[in-house]
Amino acid sequence: MNSEAAIAMLVDKFPNLLDRVDSPLDAFIASPYLAYGLFAQEVIDNRSDRTFMDRVCAFIDQLAESGDKLLEEVLVLSVLERVAEDGSLARELKGKLGVKAQKLIERVESEYFGRTN
Repeated sequence: MNSEAAIAMLVDKFPNLLDRVDSPLDAFIASPYLAYGLFAQEVIDNRSDRTFMDRVCAFIDQLAESGDKLLEEVLVLSVLERVAEDGSLARELKGKLGVKAQKLIERVESEYFGRTN
């Protein structure tokens, strides 16, 4: 998958992210790392919205299971690293994620933050 397709996939699932940029075009000319970083901030800001978090977990599972190198990389570096800064948010997500995504967030917690199960 290329960068534009990765961003389009994100914006298709979470169109409200366009509210975080000056113009919709900005979202598509940005790097996917920046776009997915904005998504991570949206997750942090809206963690109390159960419906939103269910959609987030389904999307994270989709990315983790995609088998796409770019999607897995932006998931780990731009999303999971940001949300795992907060141990309680990481635990909350782990309880709702599929096996592959759980393993990725556990790896992030271990390698970046020194936390283990």
